[in-house]
Amino acid sequence: MLRPIVERAAGDRIQSALRNRRVAVVALVVHGIALGLRILYHWRSHCNHMQLRPYQEAAVADLRLAYATGHRAPLLVMPTGAGKTQVFTYITAAMAQRGRRVTILVHRRELIAQASRKLDQAGVTHGIIAAGTPATNAPIQVASVQTLVRRLEETPSPDLIIIDEAHHAAAGSWGKILDHWPDALRLGVTATPARLDGRGLSDNFDVIVHGLSLIHI
Repeated sequence: MLRPIVERAAGDRIQSALRNRRVAVVALVVHGIALGLRILYHWRSHCNHMQLRPYQEAAVADLRLAYATGHRAPLLVMPTGAGKTQVFTYITAAMAQRGRRVTILVHRRELIAQASRKLDQAGVTHGIIAAGTPATNAPIQVASVQTLVRRLEETPSPDLIIIDEAHHAAAGSWGKILDHWPDALRLGVTATPARLDGRGLSDNFDVIVHGLSLIHI
């Protein structure tokens, strides 16, 4: 009689452990959803003066969910003309309102001007890190990769690094910047999530968020 009693006790312990595990998983999912909703609330409440198209709002919501579920470096893929700059400007404005530091990495002067113009339109005070441009201590910075890589030691660490045209991120200077700030969250944006040299982006990003397919443009 002792053996069946022991077996029943062991079975009860296994069932109890399984129930506890299911409860823990459900609690984790609920926590992630709640965290995501709080992030979405902050983004919406602080950026209600910016108008996004429905698919851009969906991209923001998917990015929020990616962060809420534990990802630290999502890669937003949106085709040219879909408004990648508008999306990351929206997110940057929300981060600025919360007192966070954001560095936007670009590799061409025209992209510096484009990002700066969007931030101005959103009312976001920011600095520019580029050759021939006076340095500022603004928490939001639009940075030339070529200049920033030479000023890393004198530049405060950001809470979020936004990498424009992120398919370049596997290249040398980009990698040095990302490695210098390993604790910062990342957000990559690109229309082409593949490099011509065949090098992957998985070392720098941990999930792909598809903002809009070409068929919807």
